Order: sequence, then structure tokens, then C-alpha cells
Amino acid sequence: MSPSLAWVTPFGPDSDIGAFSHNLLREFHRVLKPRGTLVFSTHHPFNDWQYFKTEDYFAVDLLEDEWEIGKIKFYRRPLAAISRDLEMAGFDIEQILEPQPTEDFKRINPQTYEKHMKQPLFLVVRAKKKN
Repeated sequence: MSPSLAWVTPFGPDSDIGAFSHNLLREFHRVLKPRGTLVFSTHHPFNDWQYFKTEDYFAVDLLEDEWEIGKIKFYRRPLAAISRDLEMAGFDIEQILEPQPTEDFKRINPQTYEKHMKQPLFLVVRAKKKN
């Protein structure tokens, strides 16, 4: 299982997710070498907005889902919030990918393959530390 920033949550029920996200990204910025690169994945915000039928795409939502490993909680952020948080923390976005399933996945699960060839599950973001 690959790590995702969507799974990183602040401690405590009253935590400010906006401040937490900003502080986490600022810490990545602090520890990276000059012009260092941050690469991370997160759930695709549009896919989660549709799947969980949340009312407001532009809101930051704490969502809960049932996976094979049990219940997981994660934050869904709109793309504008992801890019704004990176900018505020001192990063330039170099690339955003919306990966599609591989041919190996197609052999294992053809029905899900067809669905996710048309509907992205994740974003992969590559951001460069500003000087």
C-alpha cells in the first residue's frame, strides 16, 4: 500500500485541518534541500466528491470508507485547495498526474479496469521547493 497525504490527519477532534495541512507542507519545505522535490499521491478530489456524494466540491471534507484493512478516514480537498496549500508553503507544482490502471490490472480485474480508465482514482503531484 502506498502512502497518501489524504490519510495524514491532525491529532484531536478540534484540530484545524487547514493549519495542519499548511504546517505539514511547511515542514516538508523546511527539511528539503534547496530546489528539492516533494512527490505525493492523494485521492482524486472529483472522484471522491462523486462517490461520497458530498454537497460541496469546494469544501474540505473528512470522509470515512470501508476497505479490506478496515475503516479508514481521510480528507478530501478540492484541487484548488491542494494547489493553494502548496503555493503558500513555498512550492511550485511541476506536474500533476491522473494515473490510469495498468494492463496487469486489466487481467486481474477487467470490470474495475474499464471504470477507472474513464474515472481517475488518484492524483500524483510533483512540486519543487522554491528558493
